[in-house]
Amino acid sequence: MKIPKERFDAWVAEVQPEAENLTPSRVAKLAGISKSSFFFQRGKGYVEGTTVIALSRALNLSPLDELVKFDGLEIFRPFVQPSLEEVLSQLRPEFLMVELLGRLRHQSTEHHLPEMPESFGLKHWLDTTELYGQYGQLAKVMGLASKQVLSKKINENRLTLEQLVSLCDFGNLNARLGLVITGMMDWEEVGLSSNTREKVLSEAPGQLVIDALMRSRKWLERDIQVKELESGVHRNLG
Repeated sequence: MKIPKERFDAWVAEVQPEAENLTPSRVAKLAGISKSSFFFQRGKGYVEGTTVIALSRALNLSPLDELVKFDGLEIFRPFVQPSLEEVLSQLRPEFLMVELLGRLRHQSTEHHLPEMPESFGLKHWLDTTELYGQYGQLAKVMGLASKQVLSKKINENRLTLEQLVSLCDFGNLNARLGLVITGMMDWEEVGLSSNTREKVLSEAPGQLVIDALMRSRKWLERDIQVKELESGVHRNLG
């Protein structure tokens, strides 16, 4: 999301500590972006919205609270609890299988999940929605050249803030969850518990866990094929 330079500067003046003058060079350093990139944006009259997120963190401010101060980003303001299906989509097949196996054995299961974002998390999330088959129209709404370009971005789990807003607006999706799935914010920054996935996995009805596993079958098949190829290489080298 391109924020007008004047609006961004006014926000910086509002949030900067009393003892510090946040010059553009200082802002770039705190936000962790290159000066050349930052000054290029400013020369074009805008600043990327992700800079607000990065600078808010550096100043110990809530990235979400600061982000929704800007026009066009109001979609992130309402808090909506994500559905169980959406949360389960952010779990790799092996964790779903371990949970189901534990239930079959009447055993409690502890899960040590990797940090978000998950690889292909955006693709898995969209698989739980009704957007399949609408990629052509969605690409136009998001300002992309084709649905092939959109598919590549989805598979790479890589969207800009502006593209995420368009996606969530078009599909009526949980925008805060989208921030987590794309790695722009973490669970707690959007108002959710850091153990959201673990809690949902342990408490969701078995049928929902099974359904999530069935949706992830193609990813499991791909991972198994990769592991089998790796095993074959190791055997040949041995």
